[in-house]
Amino acid sequence: MLSTGIRTPVGVKVYGTDLKEMERIARDVETVLKTIPGTSSAYAERLIGGYYLDIVPDRMALGRYGLSVDDVQEVIGTALRSEVVTSTVEGRERYGVAVRNPRAFRSDPQAIARDVQIALPGGGGVPLG
Repeated sequence: MLSTGIRTPVGVKVYGTDLKEMERIARDVETVLKTIPGTSSAYAERLIGGYYLDIVPDRMALGRYGLSVDDVQEVIGTALRSEVVTSTVEGRERYGVAVRNPRAFRSDPQAIARDVQIALPGGGGVPLG
């Protein structure tokens, strides 16, 4: 389950590079599996079109500020995902506490370009956009 993401006793995973073709094949597999006696359920996960944001660091500008591409990637990762900032202990259990930006911020490319900044030593910041 950990390596495939499949959470059933028996699963079929379709690999490929063409999302439309993979979805068509997965639906065909679903149709065939439903006809096999003993199958309790068969479901092809529906692929939904994702949105991707390409952020290309300006290496010359980064160099002027003494920053690396790794610095940019760290800031983007923190801004768009979440970051565990501390942990809480409840009895014998420990839980990570994560900080995350609101969805409205994370889903708007203009807001990301405008508001995500890399903090500079000594104060100030460099916007990504």
